[in-house]
Amino acid sequence: MPFCTTCGSYFDGRGSHCALHNPYLQTHYADTSSPINISYRTGTGGRYATPIRRKAKLYDDYDGMLDTYNDRNAVARYSPRNSLASLPDPITSPSHLRPLATTFAHLTTHHAITSLTYSVSPTGTRSITATANPDREQCSTCRQWFPDRRRLELHQWEFPVGCEMHSVCLREEDIGWHAVSERHERCFVRGCGSIYRREGAWKRGVVEGHVRGRHGVYG
Repeated sequence: MPFCTTCGSYFDGRGSHCALHNPYLQTHYADTSSPINISYRTGTGGRYATPIRRKAKLYDDYDGMLDTYNDRNAVARYSPRNSLASLPDPITSPSHLRPLATTFAHLTTHHAITSLTYSVSPTGTRSITATANPDREQCSTCRQWFPDRRRLELHQWEFPVGCEMHSVCLREEDIGWHAVSERHERCFVRGCGSIYRREGAWKRGVVEGHVRGRHGVYG
């Protein structure tokens, strides 16, 4: 088992040099022939036999299997725009947040939300948990709930006239329209001290005339 005296590598055959450092091979063979592809045959008589030259396999013989290594697009260049940070977050996408926004908008109309939790499981199941303020205020006329006293007072300021018979709160400019569009047996304007409000069973048109004349509001 000889070792090359130049590089110390083990090689098969005789001599003191490997194929890369054998001066005979470097002198008698062209540069296009790789010494690696040359192996020695051992014979009898203590002489070197004629080396066997093995032809290296050409590139075309691989049927293009190495094309991927020479393809300039085989390895994509790094770009910050290709990073994970640029990918859309499925949890914050509009399709996932739309139910949350709809639920929040609906609840805040009638409740004071103290906490709202939105979760998405790995399987895609979504759940919304909301905690509302139990101390709510209800309008005695339209029976609508408000999250706090301030919201109720704002509602009464915007709709100062209420009809208990039809459970509706009205703006001042809508009083006349409501008087002619609905049947009333008494005046429905809150705070009216006339007999038309204290007593009922008035004929049709009497209350309408009273609202138009006494309160001076026309639809």
